[in-house]
Amino acid sequence: MQLMKVLALRSRPAGGGFKPPHAAPVECRGPSPQSQPEPRHKGFRPAAGYIEAAIALGSVAGGLLWGRRRHTRTHFTHLAGLVGVLAIGIAICAAVTSLTALGTLMGVMGLAIAPLFVVSYLAADELAPEHQQTEASTWVNTANNIGSAAGASVAGLLIDRASISVGFAVGGVILGLTSVLIWLTHRSIEAKSGTCEAV
Repeated sequence: MQLMKVLALRSRPAGGGFKPPHAAPVECRGPSPQSQPEPRHKGFRPAAGYIEAAIALGSVAGGLLWGRRRHTRTHFTHLAGLVGVLAIGIAICAAVTSLTALGTLMGVMGLAIAPLFVVSYLAADELAPEHQQTEASTWVNTANNIGSAAGASVAGLLIDRASISVGFAVGGVILGLTSVLIWLTHRSIEAKSGTCEAV
């Protein structure tokens, strides 16, 4: 999500001259807008608000729909699947060129955000002993904050040094690998649990 925020806040630097006060006969001008180099990245500052709203609306709708659904799979399967949905969405963003399409896609991706948090807390409670469940929930919050900060930093570097599409693509790859890692870890835990029960 941090990729969207960095993208939306990209704005064109303002050009123009400077005229000192009380110096009517003498005028100091900076380079004209025509002579300024074209900025590498153009942005639309108000887009940040619209994109945030789209994500929030999608998240609210996703949370309500998730609460009404009857779940039969494990929390870890849900967790891997929801992260995978975000990975696919971010990867598709790399090919999107329309701001309207981008906002719509982010709204659809937002459907997975609230369920992702719900499942993360449930999975943490399932893994942690009863007397450490509060601590486990705190670690979920901490991991989210660290990931958000790191995501914003990496997104900014990628946009400055490569392109916005590369930033989206890298984000998709990272989320995809995370989804696979969650699935493999869950399978490993299940295998160990089955071995212990057999013994």
